[in-house]
Order: sequence, then C-alpha cells, then structure tokens
Amino acid sequence: MCGTKTGVLINSGSNIGFETVLSGTVGAAITGVLLGIPSVALSQDKRPEDQPDWHTAEEQCLPLLNKLFETGLPAECCLNVNFPNLPPGQVKGVRVTRQGIGKVKGVTVTPTADPHGEDYFWLRVEHGVTDLPEYSEVSAVAAGFISVTPLTWERTSQQGWSELSARLSQNGIGE
Repeated sequence: MCGTKTGVLINSGSNIGFETVLSGTVGAAITGVLLGIPSVALSQDKRPEDQPDWHTAEEQCLPLLNKLFETGLPAECCLNVNFPNLPPGQVKGVRVTRQGIGKVKGVTVTPTADPHGEDYFWLRVEHGVTDLPEYSEVSAVAAGFISVTPLTWERTSQQGWSELSARLSQNGIGE
C-alpha cells in the first residue's frame, strides 16, 4: 500500500465502471464528500490472478494527490483514481475520464451463511474484455494512463428519466 507513513491507502485492484457501485473504497470517498470532506478513492489495477505491483502507485500517488489538491477538487464529487498495472516508467500520464461499464461481464450471487447462521449473499464480479469507449476509465488504464474520474452520488440516467417521464405523461400516469 502506498504511503503508509502518510496515511494514504490504495485499494488492491481497480475500481472501474460498474465496480464502483460495489466498492467500499469509492463508498468511503462518496461518504466523505457528503460530510464535506474532499475525498479521493485510490486503486491499483491488477490482473485478477496476480498480486498487485505497488511500484507505480507508490511513485505516482503523492505527487498526483498534491497536484489534485493544489488545483482544487470539483465541488460535491469525489475523485476515483486508478493506477495502471505497469512499471512506473511506462505510465504515459494522467487522463480525466468518465465512468463507463468497465470490465464487468456479469455478476454471480452465492448464498451462504455467516458463523452465526445468518444468511448473506456473496457477490462475485466476472471480468472480461470490454469495449474501450473514448474518455472512459477502462480505456485510459488500458492505454497506460492514470485515470481520474469525478464521481457523485447522483446516478440518475438523464436519458432514461426523460424517456420514462415522456412515456408516463403520454399515458396519463406521470407529470
């Protein structure tokens, strides 16, 4: 983990696209924003079968955080930062990105019980090859860039909202 002497902690594995919905790392950063605390979620990309190589995050983390806080964080959002799975000298720079679907191809749900016999469900994200939309987190990290994505708690699909509002209004159900 990066900068343990500085109190900076980095998630093992990326938080890209849909995974941010399930992420405790991103959830903590969003909670910080709700409490008025400027917040950044940090993650080191890795292949699922590998241990993370922390060298890139260790070298790039503190200079990036300093630059982000010097320039100022956007209001009412946290930043989601993903370091690429490359040696530090191969990182091409930093890109401001948008959240996309990411690398998720599916989710499996396994019912189980905790040591006290209480039921719970284990979610496992299935990864796969995805499209690399321009300006997305997944395309930036795949191309060797550090991705920085401003996230907020507002998850409403504006297009979906407009379409549903129009349909319901036409049928006398909504306003």
